[in-house]
Amino acid sequence: MVRTGFPLDLPQWILALGGAVVPPEVRWTLVSEPSGGDTITVMLREGSAFPSLAGEGGGAEVTSASPGDIYEAWPTSWRLSGPEQGLEMSVRSISRPQPPPESVWGLHVPVSVDTVCMDARWRPGWEIPDR
Repeated sequence: MVRTGFPLDLPQWILALGGAVVPPEVRWTLVSEPSGGDTITVMLREGSAFPSLAGEGGGAEVTSASPGDIYEAWPTSWRLSGPEQGLEMSVRSISRPQPPPESVWGLHVPVSVDTVCMDARWRPGWEIPDR
């Protein structure tokens, strides 16, 4: 499920517990941590190889995939939507150039950067019994 776009790496038994069947799809609700104020819904439609995501701020869905069965295909284009705009992205080519020199990977920032909260994570929005 992670390869296909599910935002958490969960054991199959936990995924099975949290999936709410709403024909023709299965839905999982994820809650933000540590605040728990935001939620996203992961939806997997019957027959789809990839799930879609929806939340208060918009959503994302895979619109095409590479050749192969559901176990080998990878997303190649996506539709992202927001409250007032949308965006479509496609992989047009894949190249593997030589890795850049080591100096490209270093970045010195003389001030603290606190614009992004790295503590925010998603957790399952359903009860998981102790095993």
